[in-house]
Parts: sequence; structure tokens; C-alpha cells
Amino acid sequence: MDLDRFKSVVDRYGHLNGSRTIKEVGATIRETLEKPAFAVAYAGDEFVVVLPDFDQVQAVEQANKIQDRIRNHVFLRDQGFEVSIRSSFGVATFPYHADDMTNLLATADQALFGAKGAGKDTVKSA
Repeated sequence: MDLDRFKSVVDRYGHLNGSRTIKEVGATIRETLEKPAFAVAYAGDEFVVVLPDFDQVQAVEQANKIQDRIRNHVFLRDQGFEVSIRSSFGVATFPYHADDMTNLLATADQALFGAKGAGKDTVKSA
């Protein structure tokens, strides 16, 4: 997943608040997941969400839940701001879309590019 237009948050509120926002997004994702699922920050404003034993339909449903949680959360409130964030998701599942982690990430990334290309704030399946 990737935060849409995140550079505008950094440009407006500064790098420190950008980092705070990433941390809040991580907490928001974590609140949405049940173990053994987990998420990790993966390159700036991107996250990888790992959903063991989820099929494609379940993974897309979970992506939509996370996206809704992010969309409805007000970020940087503790800093005196009210920041809205949108996100895009690319969903791929093992072993249906790839047979190893590297190819699975690449496939999910391609789906994410499709989501971004379709106007952002969406979930796309591989």
C-alpha cells in the first residue's frame, strides 16, 4: 500500500510531521489487523501488509478495511493539525500470483501502480 499525495503532507507540515504521520498510519493499520497478520513500513510512505492464509477475496476485503480506517482517521491531531490521508493498495496472494516473496512483492507492486494509475484511493488486485 502507498499513501496518496503524501509529499503534500510533508511539504505543508514538514518532515518531522511527515514521520509522525507515517507512525500514525502504522498504528492505524496495526489496529485493523489480527495476529498473525502484520504490516511493515517499506520505503517512505509505503507499507507491506502480510495476511497469512488469506485468499485473494479476503485480502481485498482487508485492504478495503484498512483503507477505510485510514480515510476516516484524522492525523496529526496531537500536533494541532487535522490531516486527511488517502491510500492505494495493490493486492497479490501466494501462491496464486507468485511462488516466492520477491515475485509476490513485485506483483503486488504492479497492482499498486494500477491503483495509482486509476486515480488513487483504490484497491486493485493483481
